[in-house]
Amino acid sequence: MKCRYATITSLLVFGASSAIADVVPNAYAAAEANASFLTFTGTARSYQYVIDSSQLTGLIGMDIVGLRTRLNGSATVPGPSAAMSTTDLEVWIGPSVDPTAMGANVAANFTSSPTQVRDGAMNFSAGSFGVGSPAPFGPMIGLDPWTYTGGDLSIFMTWQGWAGATLSFDAAGTTSPGYGTAFASRWIGSFGATELGNNANFLVTDIVARPVPEPGSLVAVGLGVALLALRRRARR
Repeated sequence: MKCRYATITSLLVFGASSAIADVVPNAYAAAEANASFLTFTGTARSYQYVIDSSQLTGLIGMDIVGLRTRLNGSATVPGPSAAMSTTDLEVWIGPSVDPTAMGANVAANFTSSPTQVRDGAMNFSAGSFGVGSPAPFGPMIGLDPWTYTGGDLSIFMTWQGWAGATLSFDAAGTTSPGYGTAFASRWIGSFGATELGNNANFLVTDIVARPVPEPGSLVAVGLGVALLALRRRARR
């Protein structure tokens, strides 16, 4: 399944709507966390978040459409130092166990079958992540819309090694308040892992969401796409 980027649809449905951002862990929305995670490197990795519902109240009834992370506060120059890319970055989202119950098995951390919301290449241009304490959130990893209706949530990401540079991101360490109760994470150094290793520092992540489009908006999208198709035919 390839991640779909419907530019025309996005303009028609979301053009007048502001995206909602919910930073997890909530405590670090405007503050630097106490650790880091060497995230995008030359080797493949798999990483899973488990997030308690108490961290996600602003997203109920919204379509999750993207994820953003930020450089660790120790960074003194924007990153990456050069353009970087991976041939495959995949993301799954679904209801999850409570963070207190997170284990090593990826599938067991979901309480029902997750939905794949991204599958494909990804790249970041040089200097696209700014610096600061905390640093601003960087470019968005776009996702197929997934409607969050409440409850504990898991996000599983896996990626092939990145070419060009490396990035280390702001993260809440395993001894941070709330780790293991309000949020938890695990990782391993391989692509498409089904079993993860030890607990990982939890990436401070801006979950981007937008209102679920009304049925009338979907009709307008269909009409707009049809009109565009007719215009293209007329130009031939």
